[in-house]
Amino acid sequence: MSAKATVSKGNLATNTNDLKSARVSGIQTTGAGAAALAEQLGVTPAGAEEPETQPERAVTPYQGSAANPYADVSGGAIQGEFGAEDDKRPQLKIVNGSGELSQKYNQGALLLNSELLWLPPNLLATGTKNPTLIFVPIMLKKQWRQNLTPDEVAEGMMPRIVNSEWEAKHIGGTTNWNEENTKPRWSPSAPCIFLIQEPEHQDRPPEDRHSSFALQLDDKNWTVAIYYAGGMAYNESARVIFNASKSTLVTKTGMDVAKRWWSMQVVKKKVGNFGVYVPACKLTNTSTGPEALEYIKGFLASMPKPA
Repeated sequence: MSAKATVSKGNLATNTNDLKSARVSGIQTTGAGAAALAEQLGVTPAGAEEPETQPERAVTPYQGSAANPYADVSGGAIQGEFGAEDDKRPQLKIVNGSGELSQKYNQGALLLNSELLWLPPNLLATGTKNPTLIFVPIMLKKQWRQNLTPDEVAEGMMPRIVNSEWEAKHIGGTTNWNEENTKPRWSPSAPCIFLIQEPEHQDRPPEDRHSSFALQLDDKNWTVAIYYAGGMAYNESARVIFNASKSTLVTKTGMDVAKRWWSMQVVKKKVGNFGVYVPACKLTNTSTGPEALEYIKGFLASMPKPA
């Protein structure tokens, strides 16, 4: 196993930063994820085109963290104008459907940063257990994702994402199932930022453990990753976390989303005539350690506030 590097607590930005508004595919998107959304949809935010010639810029001395927020926390190792456009967090994914990942991994495989954590277990085999991933929620953001028709998918269209139900209805379409059991045009979705603990079980050679878990907190190895929850996965993850946060995790000062560890297992759920692998999330009785809580506090404090 490779050596683990200790990372300073907090003070890291994410690609879900609150950014200036960007007009994407005719939708005015403001707040968190505007630039990331533009990239997902494969379009350029209005006003972001490069000019034919760059204006001359006066050369000024390096100004430390005011010019580059990563310089101070990296001990000066990260220099220049690195920003949100360069920040690409690892993604946690469950393989479903017939996309590119399904050509390489089995349905239900759990991936982190495009690398395998484990394959779906054969639960029919005697003594087989479903592996468990431990995580702490850092941030959830509810959005609305467009449900494309088969024809739109065949044409190569990408689903639009908006930040409110009002925006979805204003653009056109429904957000609820109707009496004819017709699927709505828009469904809830959520980018979820998780602090994930290195799992003991990995379907990888012992000498090739997953390299992402380099953050040492409370005598455990962790990493920060984003999970995009949509459809049935939204119901089994983001919605479950939200409801626990406003009930079990409520404190005298408010909702303490990161108060306890959560467990996640990949399970197969029936959706119509199809089976879909989703994350089954469950709140545990284990309290989050002080170092992890301090890290999360600094992480959230480092995220720019909405304009």
